[in-house]
Amino acid sequence: MIEPLSIGAHGVNRADVQSGETVLVVGAGPIGLGVAHFSKLKGAKVIVVDLSAERLEFCKEWSECDETIVVSPSIIDDILSVNDNEYPTIVFDATGNKKSMEQAFNYVNHGGKIVYVGLVKDTIEFVDPEFHAKEITLMGSRNATLNDFDFVIEQIRQGKIQESYFTKHIKFEDVPEFFEQGKFQTNKTLIEL
Repeated sequence: MIEPLSIGAHGVNRADVQSGETVLVVGAGPIGLGVAHFSKLKGAKVIVVDLSAERLEFCKEWSECDETIVVSPSIIDDILSVNDNEYPTIVFDATGNKKSMEQAFNYVNHGGKIVYVGLVKDTIEFVDPEFHAKEITLMGSRNATLNDFDFVIEQIRQGKIQESYFTKHIKFEDVPEFFEQGKFQTNKTLIEL
């Protein structure tokens, strides 16, 4: 579980999140949770959007984000209403969904940043005149560095990562058997490989 948290920490570091900024995280999966948590630790106001109200409830409790929004046709109005009629200064897309990644351009403030933490094996399209008019910085964030891993491990040691992020504890020697069974229960969702 250190790996997805480290990817989130790496994205936050690449974006140079500052105290007082407003960060929008699109996608409340394991990586999005890390982005939200580490942005909050940097002092940012954090808004998280997702399709799942259940994921958002867990996100609000776990990452202590400021606001959560279930994706709907009124998403832009919803973002503005929880952020004093302002667009976020940084938008992280942690979905790996082409449509979501393209929509990120609609959510960011003038002079803001969009950081793709999720990866999609497809072509992303955006309207260039709007991109230029808003002077958006577009960044990709891939994987994590050794420093990111060390940082996350230290955060865990210091108790700054809530235990509820981890849904199951197993001994190292039991890992092969655990994965061979092929069925996993996490966040009330059954995953079958």
